[in-house]
Amino acid sequence: TEQGEVIADKYGRPDLAQRNLDLAMSAVVEATVARRGPRHDDATRARWVEV
Repeated sequence: TEQGEVIADKYGRPDLAQRNLDLAMSAVVEATVARRGPRHDDATRARWVEV
């Protein structure tokens, strides 16, 4: 999470808020589009279920 002063610095001005939102959204879109297959194989998921 971000501290209040960081939020004010990043989102206190509309131009900075738009820039930070653009950066965050582009990172999410890039990470989503780049992943074409499953993130983890069946063996890894099975081990997690055991935990």
